[in-house]
Amino acid sequence: MKKILLSDQGYALLITLLLVVFFLVLSSMFISTSLTHNKQEQTVDNSNQTTVAAEMGIQYYSKNVENLVELEAKNFIPTVQAQINEIKSIFNISLAQYYGGRTYTETLKFDAACRPLLHSSDFVELLDCEINKLKEKQPSQFKQKLDNANLISKVNLTERKVDDGKNLKYKIASIQVVQPTVNSDIIVHINVEGLLGTQITKKLRSELNIGTPDFLTITKTPIISYSDGAVSDIFEPPNDNGTICVTPASSNPSGTCTYTGNNLEAYLASIPADSEIIIKVTDYCSATGSNTNCNFSNFDGQTVPIYIKPPNGVLDAGNANQLIDSIFYIDGFFELNNMNQSSGNTIITRSLEMHNGVNLTDTTIVVMGNTGKTGLVKWKDEGNNNLIIGQNSKMCVNLNAIKLDGTDSSTSFKDNSFSFSGNGKLIYYPRMTHTKLLPETPNQVIYTDDFEDFLRQCSVSMVNINGEYQMESVENGDFNFDTFVNYNP
Repeated sequence: MKKILLSDQGYALLITLLLVVFFLVLSSMFISTSLTHNKQEQTVDNSNQTTVAAEMGIQYYSKNVENLVELEAKNFIPTVQAQINEIKSIFNISLAQYYGGRTYTETLKFDAACRPLLHSSDFVELLDCEINKLKEKQPSQFKQKLDNANLISKVNLTERKVDDGKNLKYKIASIQVVQPTVNSDIIVHINVEGLLGTQITKKLRSELNIGTPDFLTITKTPIISYSDGAVSDIFEPPNDNGTICVTPASSNPSGTCTYTGNNLEAYLASIPADSEIIIKVTDYCSATGSNTNCNFSNFDGQTVPIYIKPPNGVLDAGNANQLIDSIFYIDGFFELNNMNQSSGNTIITRSLEMHNGVNLTDTTIVVMGNTGKTGLVKWKDEGNNNLIIGQNSKMCVNLNAIKLDGTDSSTSFKDNSFSFSGNGKLIYYPRMTHTKLLPETPNQVIYTDDFEDFLRQCSVSMVNINGEYQMESVENGDFNFDTFVNYNP
């Protein structure tokens, strides 16, 4: 058989060429992978830098916004205080109308959910209801205030540089205040951008949770509201434990003691100036050394409060000329003849009748009245007597408990026997119209529907009155800021 011999020189060349191509392809793959990896590393590095810049912006602007929120909270306080004052005003007006048997005029100013409590005269629950409704409205009202404040306009909008060499910086993009529902937390979204030159941007969002701020403390302060019980409390000596006053007067502890001696004026003069003693007497005539004549003239009370409960309900004071620095709480009918040249006196009584001319100077007389409107203010039953409210003097009358109609009723203040001198004032509680009452005039005839205000203007101690109704006081919103950073807003 014939054999054919083949040459292997061509295969060697082909294999060589294939190996060259293979290594060229492999090299290009390594080079491409290396370039891609370098580019990825550069991109990641740039992204990290803009993220760091944005995080720095989040810290900077979050602190700015926290300060702005706290400032807006302080500016919000007067709004809350005005709302509380409005609640207190309509509450006291309605309470005065209730005790005066008058129609409610402030009904529509109460929250609709609370009005049924007004009509059922459930005043304790009414006030609690109004306060709770105010609390419910506060977060949404504060959110609206933040919206109106336009917080973005109050921060620095200029780009802030982090690295000049790399042109790395951050800036704020927007601020939104959100509250998904009226009962949910208020959240401030702070959108910040980290920038590298003009090409690369990283956006972050700080979600600043400020909660549901409460601008009312939980500590309540009493409101002194009118009631027959409150009037009775006025005539009860505070801290009265039945203690008998001892001699010397400096040995008495603070609080009330009952004086059983017969020289009250001398005893008062011996009380130390810084003492907080209060004197209680049952029979004023005996306490002043007279069983027949309880004359108040030339008496110096040393500004010590004296509580008197006449045994038969009537204290006949005779004259009270040159009565000075005396504070009397008379739980009964106070009968008075002349009163001239007096100074520094406050006399609180249930009823008052003046038999001769009285010219009040530097003296306040308060007539609180009796249950069932049986209290009296009279000065003209005997002769042509005059009642003059003179310089630095006030007459205060609780109209809820004074008899104005029918026989044996109070004298008309419109009678020409009544007049003012100097800066004398007549203060009525509550507001009402009657043929015997003078119309309101600035700084002279004053009406108030606020019982506490009435007592304060008339220098009546409220220390012994239990505030049945409560009002909460305003404080700055106390925020516990909670920040969450959203890296993918």
